[in-house]
Amino acid sequence: MRFIKNKNNTVTTVDISDNCDFKCNLETESLPFEDNSVETIFCFNVLEHIYNHKNVINEVYRVLKPNGKFYISVPFLLNKHADPYDFFRYTDTTLDRLHSEVGFEKIAQNILYGAGKVSHQTLSWIFSNSKLSIIGRIINIIFGLLFIGIDKILNTFNHTKKLNKAFVITYFMEYQK
Repeated sequence: MRFIKNKNNTVTTVDISDNCDFKCNLETESLPFEDNSVETIFCFNVLEHIYNHKNVINEVYRVLKPNGKFYISVPFLLNKHADPYDFFRYTDTTLDRLHSEVGFEKIAQNILYGAGKVSHQTLSWIFSNSKLSIIGRIINIIFGLLFIGIDKILNTFNHTKKLNKAFVITYFMEYQK
């Protein structure tokens, strides 16, 4: 958030917890802003935790100014987290459809992908939740280097790069009203 605040922008946070500017249940409530009043909204690793995701998307569209930007990231191949409130995994196609149905236009898409990255992410999660503190960290670093190498090799050849791109960790999307 530092890079946003440094540009003389006003940053307002909305969350279901008390640690924010506005407490709001995104499942059922309206965002606490006037129609067409917000320039940019960031929603990073939130949408998968909202069962009624259409309410969030509709509300974001309502409060964004014309040509306003909506930046979103969602995990795909990632461990179940924040249980029991981890409801969905979205593909880029699903995100595009959900957003275009409301009126958004996709501006950009970035994908964090790779069979090696997915494998490393999984092992990192296992080691971070185990009793193998120092040994787990060392093993994690070794496997991390190994898996980075695997992704580099797979991305060298066209036929294996396409296969490697199927292992998506996270989608980063930019939509415009």
